[in-house]
Amino acid sequence: MNFPRICFILDHDLKPYRQAFFEQMSQRCEKLVIIHSGRNLDSLSQVIQISLPKRRLLAFEYRVLPDLKQFDVVVHMQNLRFINLWQLTLNPWRKFKLVHWGIGASSAGGLHISKNLVSRTRDFIARYADAQVLYSSFALPLFSNTVIQKTFIAHNTVESRLSQDLSVFKKNSILFIGTLNPRKGIEVLLDGFSDYLKSAPVNLKKLVIIGDGPMRTVLEKKVQILRMESFVEFKGSIISEHDKLDFYKSAAVSVSPYQAGLSVLECFSYGVPFITFENCISGGEHLNIDSGETGYLIRSREELVIRLLEMDRNPDLGKRLGKNAYDHYVSKRRMEHMVASFLETFNFVLRR
Repeated sequence: MNFPRICFILDHDLKPYRQAFFEQMSQRCEKLVIIHSGRNLDSLSQVIQISLPKRRLLAFEYRVLPDLKQFDVVVHMQNLRFINLWQLTLNPWRKFKLVHWGIGASSAGGLHISKNLVSRTRDFIARYADAQVLYSSFALPLFSNTVIQKTFIAHNTVESRLSQDLSVFKKNSILFIGTLNPRKGIEVLLDGFSDYLKSAPVNLKKLVIIGDGPMRTVLEKKVQILRMESFVEFKGSIISEHDKLDFYKSAAVSVSPYQAGLSVLECFSYGVPFITFENCISGGEHLNIDSGETGYLIRSREELVIRLLEMDRNPDLGKRLGKNAYDHYVSKRRMEHMVASFLETFNFVLRR
């Protein structure tokens, strides 16, 4: 395939975790442009970034887009509230190939595949795109065979530049990493950790919380009420991979009860298994958790305590889960795998 000219149209600001994806993609494109709605990333200098404000029309949003005729392929995020998605998809005179990119299902209240008006609408408009790229295969049952035949899976992931199997190190802590907001269920984690500590003696006596957010004061107060000041450490926001490395070395497991996003893959890249609720809010990243093999999908706080006690009393179990998690990341979820799926998609649409 010749190096194509590609434009990505995001429905949000350009996230730093996407930098590695676009860096690698730019090496395989003649021209790569990213249209988004936030600040440009100074560190992403090898691609053209265009920040355009989103405008509202009742319940819908749209942007005034530049001329897209210069591109071979345009990738638009599959957000049905964006008028641009409809305009581009249903335009019979477009010269470029159009690819939809998204989860493929509703994820706000936990990923599920119930067919409804929204899912049928998503399938309808996808029929007029040249191809579709989904974060995972989870949502495929929501689409007709016509759409499935032109659907590709590019598993959502992160680039972990210091990736290494840390499962062999001696563990003494439990980890939470992410924004401190109500969606994560951190209070459930604190209650579960309190119950776990009461099952003394235990070896994983420390809960390390990396991140900041609107709930920090509330959570610190809850730790005081539960009398766990000596066992819970709030580290604040830590961005540097080097600075986080020691925390991954000592963590037997990472826990985020109600939400599991790309932190699952980041933990896996260091050989740290993951625990979350099976109905957690997720873009599909929790599907990487093979319960009992790379972590656990749980149903209750009581089960969380049981799993923590199992890992505490059987260090070899934690090592096995961590090694499996690391192997899963290395063999199936490195950034090269995500980029390769998109290149396969571009090759498909440009040959049609």
